[in-house]
Amino acid sequence: KITSDKKTLVILDEIHHLASDAKWGESCKYAFDNASFILSLTGTPFRTDSAEIPFQDYQKTFSDNGLIMEIKPDFQFSLKETVDLGISRPLEALCFDGSIEWDNDGEKITSTFDETIDSNLESQRLNTALSPELSFTKNMMVQAYQKIDGLRIKQPKAKMMIVGKDKDHVEKLANYYFKATSDKPVIVHEGINNTSQIIEEFKTSDDKAIFSCKMLSEGTNIKSLRIVLYLTNITSMSTFIQIVTRAVRKENFDQTGPGYIYMPADNRLKNVAEKLEIINMVTVSSNVKEENVTGNVVSKSTKTFTPLDAKVTSQTSIYRSKTFTSQQLKHAKEYKEKNGLEDFDVSDSILALILSDKNNDKYFEETSFNISSKPLIEEE
Repeated sequence: KITSDKKTLVILDEIHHLASDAKWGESCKYAFDNASFILSLTGTPFRTDSAEIPFQDYQKTFSDNGLIMEIKPDFQFSLKETVDLGISRPLEALCFDGSIEWDNDGEKITSTFDETIDSNLESQRLNTALSPELSFTKNMMVQAYQKIDGLRIKQPKAKMMIVGKDKDHVEKLANYYFKATSDKPVIVHEGINNTSQIIEEFKTSDDKAIFSCKMLSEGTNIKSLRIVLYLTNITSMSTFIQIVTRAVRKENFDQTGPGYIYMPADNRLKNVAEKLEIINMVTVSSNVKEENVTGNVVSKSTKTFTPLDAKVTSQTSIYRSKTFTSQQLKHAKEYKEKNGLEDFDVSDSILALILSDKNNDKYFEETSFNISSKPLIEEE
């Protein structure tokens, strides 16, 4: 009645949560359809269930995958643009791979994330790597802890967030983290009271790490957050983007340097990480839905699934939509050591990007930085 009787502006934040054919979406359309102006906001302007988002204009086309629906926005502002303007930090994804071994109904399987395997086994492989009892996640957490210590030299309040699968998984991860680092973590999940207060206190505290599941994605603003450990088995694009972009914020616009994502080198996650700076506005309407959670039991034929072993043996990275191999990162690290650049605040990925732009093979052999000069890229 209000929107019918008066000239009204309606602002809908995180509009992607509404589906036109669901009760909440239908109610929203009924309440506000007559408003003079509707401003819809979201950082992830698409859905993974084939439903349309209310109040949006779509361009619809057909393909082999089904009906493709692309939002036609009045205004868009990509992460790339905010990074180029110095508003947001770029994100550097550190992708960990290694030897992963599990029991699939009596059959022992060994694989790496580089190998192409059946989708059911792909889910088991990821869940094995995420097992808190195995060294894979421990290695990632220790490396992230060492990184946050280094970042704190110039950003004393720098923090990191570790996202797990569920509250039991988070508790186990936090326990192993404490044993490995002696750093007492903050923990928030649905089984803990006063989580909002705990999160607010964490923002201004000297604590380094906060462990969570399903609580620190949309709406959470921790400006000093520099590292996100993505240790959940949710592989959907929307969830990944919502979680990892917590690390693009700055305490002030003078700060430089990327936010870091520590994650398994699962191809589904890497594909999204490569596209972080590009706005995706496409929803595909078909019978095949995007995989959201890679559960421990992934098919009716799988009676048992038991993680056996997982060890980190290699690392690649993704920075500004470019992927860097283990060899490129190794070359960059060697170049740092050879030219006395260890104290320069430039990550191996950023240095690899600089060197690749210089046609790196010859550049590695013949060029050295002038150590007294200003760094090529200033970092936090």
